[in-house]
Amino acid sequence: MNEKLDSLVCVILSGGKGTRLQSVVQDVPKPMADISGEPFLSLLLTRMIAQGVRKFVLSVGYKRDVIINYYRENPIAGVDIQFAEEVEPLGTGGGIKNAASVLDSSNYLVLNGDSTCAADISDFIESVEQSDQAAGVLVNHQDDCARYGQIVFDPVTHRSLEMKEKNPNAGAGYINAGVYLLPRDFIASLPNGAFSFEEVGFPLLMENGLYAYGNTNKFIDIGVPEDYYAVCANKSYYFPEVEGA
Repeated sequence: MNEKLDSLVCVILSGGKGTRLQSVVQDVPKPMADISGEPFLSLLLTRMIAQGVRKFVLSVGYKRDVIINYYRENPIAGVDIQFAEEVEPLGTGGGIKNAASVLDSSNYLVLNGDSTCAADISDFIESVEQSDQAAGVLVNHQDDCARYGQIVFDPVTHRSLEMKEKNPNAGAGYINAGVYLLPRDFIASLPNGAFSFEEVGFPLLMENGLYAYGNTNKFIDIGVPEDYYAVCANKSYYFPEVEGA
């Protein structure tokens, strides 16, 4: 067991409504979208558990009782799952700060609950710690970055230099894969209330040094129907950790 991962707290942002996906996934929060018999959120949990993570905080908002009831009725042996409830929407930034108040950790691994990419989390953490940078983010190379925010980083130091907004003419590059390693002190310095982490937190991270880790693959975001169907049809490809996928 990797001791760092065993003590690490993983926050999964699970509070979104998923407006673009509601034509095919209705009556449940987007992370609970069914993927060949189990929620997408459970696949994310399985991926992290397979790497040694044992402590989770699920940041829940929209139809939060669906998520809370499911995991209380279906506990995972040896795994601690807590919930950070949003009575009012807090945005990605407010959701992270609220979730970090539930379980204490020196560092938090933060995931979006509607996307995934394959990466060695132990190596990610080690790479950040061996750098002179305060935090880390997974980035994934795409031939066409039009749908996503793009991160430009120094190829030698891996220090993030610029975050580019979505651009239909973006071309090839590295996108933000939605997975962060954030120190406790940084999260504590964030403002209270509702705010976008991408708009408020990301610029602050870059000031303190944000390590871009690009050894990733199989990125997908289920926020649109075609990608949701792609995961359903190729579950074992995207989540080989899942037995019987």
